[in-house]
Amino acid sequence: MRGLRSGTALAAFDVFEMADLLDVPVTVVAYDADEVGRRAARLLLDRIAENPATPQQPPRRTVVPTHIVHHTGA
Repeated sequence: MRGLRSGTALAAFDVFEMADLLDVPVTVVAYDADEVGRRAARLLLDRIAENPATPQQPPRRTVVPTHIVHHTGA
């Protein structure tokens, strides 16, 4: 990423190991990927277990906690 003008920054979703090696600041939205998988599996299994003779349940919303990680750049 050399040659970028000053004032350039990068935003990303999910932590990646090389963020500290970049020459620009990086702000990352971090989350627990295992928790996302667990919740997705639970929603899928609940949907499979529904009785087809009954009306389908409305879609559900689930929120996985996130936090912001700032990397200042190399």
